[in-house]
Order: sequence, then C-alpha cells, then structure tokens
Amino acid sequence: MKKNYDQKKWFFKTIILISILLIATGVCNFAIDSAGVFSHNELKEAAKALINDKMIAGLSNYDERQLQKLIIENSDKKINTIFLGSSRGMQLRQSYLRFGGGSQKFFNHGMSGSSLEDYMAIIGLYESKGYLPKKVIIGVDPWIFNKNSGQFRWKSIGQYYKNILGKMNAGKLEVDLSDNSKYLQLINLDYTVANLNSIITLKKKHKFYITNTIAVDDFVREPDGSIHYSYNVRFQKDIDTQISAKMAANAPVYSLEMFYKLSNTKLFEDFIAYLQQNGIEVIFLLPPYHPITYNLLVKDPKYKIIMDVEIYLKNLASSRNLKITGSYNPQNDNFSSVDFSDGKHGKDIVMKKLCEKF
Repeated sequence: MKKNYDQKKWFFKTIILISILLIATGVCNFAIDSAGVFSHNELKEAAKALINDKMIAGLSNYDERQLQKLIIENSDKKINTIFLGSSRGMQLRQSYLRFGGGSQKFFNHGMSGSSLEDYMAIIGLYESKGYLPKKVIIGVDPWIFNKNSGQFRWKSIGQYYKNILGKMNAGKLEVDLSDNSKYLQLINLDYTVANLNSIITLKKKHKFYITNTIAVDDFVREPDGSIHYSYNVRFQKDIDTQISAKMAANAPVYSLEMFYKLSNTKLFEDFIAYLQQNGIEVIFLLPPYHPITYNLLVKDPKYKIIMDVEIYLKNLASSRNLKITGSYNPQNDNFSSVDFSDGKHGKDIVMKKLCEKF
C-alpha cells in the first residue's frame, strides 16, 4: 500500500511541476513575443511608415494580414489600383504599371500563401473604409481552388471575409473564424527558443528600420507594398536556383497536395461578379513557376491539375470579358531559369514583363 501511495504522490507532483513549467513558458512567450504574435505595436509603426511613403527594411516573421489591415484602416489616401495575391506577386510595383499614365495610386496587398478568403477580406477592409478601388489585379495561384491547400492564415482578418460573403449571398452565413493556432505558440518549443535568442542577442521583436535605398542586404518593403528580398535571394546563383526548383516539385508540393478537383469555383465566380457589379475592373495575373518546377509538376498525375486551373481561368476571363496576363507555364512568356529565385517565385523581370501586357 505504501508503494502505491508513493507512486500516486510522485504522479501528482509531476503533473503540478509540468503545469507550472508550461504556465511559466506561456507567460514568458507572451511577454517577449519576438514575432509579434500577440501584440501589433511594431506593426502599427511599420504601417505608419509605409502610409507616409517611407521604405522599410528588416521586418520579418510577423502577421502579414494584420499589417495589411493596419495600412488600409489608417491610410487617408484613396487607392485606385490594388494587387491581391500571394508572395508570388509581391514584386509587382507601381512603377511597372502604366494605368492613367502612371498617376494612379497603387498598393500591393500580396501576402504569403494568400487564398480566396484573403482576396475577399482585403476587399472587405476597403468597404469598411467606405470605398473600393477602381481596378483589382488578382494574382491567381492554382491552390485557391484546392480545398486541401492547408491555407488558414486568412482567419487573422476573417471577419472582413465574412462581411463580404454576407453581402454576396444576402443571407445569414456560418463561418468558422476560430484560430487557436497562435495560442499554441505560448508553449511551442521553437517559439520559446526564438524568444530566448531575441533576449540573448538583444534584438527586440522583429525590428524594422526606415531606409531610403533598396541597396541593403535585407528584406525591404516599398511604400506601394511591393518587396525586395535580401541579397542571397536577389543575387542567387542560377545553379542554386535550379536545385531549389527541383526540390519545389518534390512532394509535398506547396498547397497542391490532395488536389483532386477544382473547388471554390462558384465562390470565386461570385466574387468576380461582385467586383464587376461594383464597377471594378478585374485583371487576372497568373504567376509562372520555374521552368524545371513546372515541367516536373505537369508530368506528375498528382499535380498536373494546375493545367486545368489555367484553362478554367482563361475561359472565365473570356466569358466575363476580363484581361488576363501570364501563365503557370513560363515558356509561354519566354521566361528562363535566370528569371527566377526558386521554384515558384520570379524575380522583378517577371512581374515587369507581365505588367507590360496590361
């Protein structure tokens, strides 16, 4: 009996100790919060700088959706043209556009892994400001039609997606906006290590700074929202790019796993119709994959559905009288390996050349 009692006592002491350690870790991670998961104070300063036409550098590992939200909410400038899409279109700049002789105000709302919900949420944010842009360029990635894409980051601004969805369907809709993933960071080992490292290296959160040049070896964001990567990406050797391109086509391929058929097509078409009904000109931009990546993907039965996505988008553009530029197939626009930085991201030349077709 004595032995059983000691085991129970040891068990309860262990549970209490683990609970104390988890609580202490959670409090520590919440207080330090080096990636700004729970506090957006620095993002507010970054948004303010961009709104005031400042170029910033060094901002990384943050909630990109919240940054877009802060920019739209706090800017008193009316934006004529916007870009909706993923990181594959983040290098689309106002200087590449010739709308209105280049005088129209443009902003790039590209976000990593952007999904259809993100597109709609950004429009919802503009509606909350009381106006809508006149022209919307949508960088349509194939995974927005994959219900198994694994993209849920839109929930950070999900309320605005829900608002637009309600207006499109004119009915009461149930949308799951629960996003508990960020709270798991409180006890996440990697985030704990990152926070401790930020103390050791005396780096406060994701420190950004204002720069008047892109000639810095850092992640740079221009006032129009477009980005420049650090030197190791901007000036990467082509041999390294080709290695990366081959890896990008190896399973699991980014957001293209279990892509059995096109989903979300009705919602996408309803969204396009909604934009057009509000007098917005819609342009489709299809960001190309690296030649090696594309050729490997379309030869694989699991991923060749991206060709079906492109056919669908071209047919939709034709039926709704929309402009469309680009192709997932880089050969259609004579792009080569040197025009890319990895398997799915082009360099500046890609966006610049595609914009010439507008």
